[in-house]
Amino acid sequence: MIERAKITVLNDKMQAVESIDIQFNPSEFSIDRSARFSDDDESVLTDAAESPQFLSERRAVLKVKLTLDGFTSADALDEEKAEDVSKRVKKLRKLVTLDEKLHRPPLCLFEWGTTAFTGYTENMNVNYTMFSSGGIPIRATVDLTFKSVDKKQTALQSPDRTKRHVLTQGTPLYAVAYEAYNDPTEWRPIAEANGIKNPRKLRAGTVLKIPPLEFEPL
Repeated sequence: MIERAKITVLNDKMQAVESIDIQFNPSEFSIDRSARFSDDDESVLTDAAESPQFLSERRAVLKVKLTLDGFTSADALDEEKAEDVSKRVKKLRKLVTLDEKLHRPPLCLFEWGTTAFTGYTENMNVNYTMFSSGGIPIRATVDLTFKSVDKKQTALQSPDRTKRHVLTQGTPLYAVAYEAYNDPTEWRPIAEANGIKNPRKLRAGTVLKIPPLEFEPL
């Protein structure tokens, strides 16, 4: 069975609020990571003769292209029976819509295979590519741009010793990683340290070991 990509809307406690159905797996996606050096930032004064100094990592950016199609196998490509894809677009639009309680768009999690990216939706571009004879959009592509929730933490900010965490009912592993490391994508070290093979099947009351992160040199 083919694993489906999914987008989950999260609250400030990193708990799932709503799951947004993705009709087809992405046709493509990319993750951009970059570093900020002293000679890139005019606010940081350095001697021109010195080598540029590393300052921090910029927030990672995920770009995903989705395809929306109003046709199904039962439609036999009859455009009059095809669904209006604007309904699916409306659900995705929640990702860039201001939440009055949060005063910003919601936090969300994109998951597909080994990729798990948590951040805010920075941009959404919809391109309608096919219409019914009545002008109803029946096919479209949607480009989504997510910016990570936090800058990558440096080694100085990483825990320096193993800690413990007691799981509560309904707490996902990425929420534990967010609390421990301020980075929800770092759930794999916790899973490995505790022999967790399926992070979706966790038992409340389990005491987890939270290992210090090991950062690879840049």
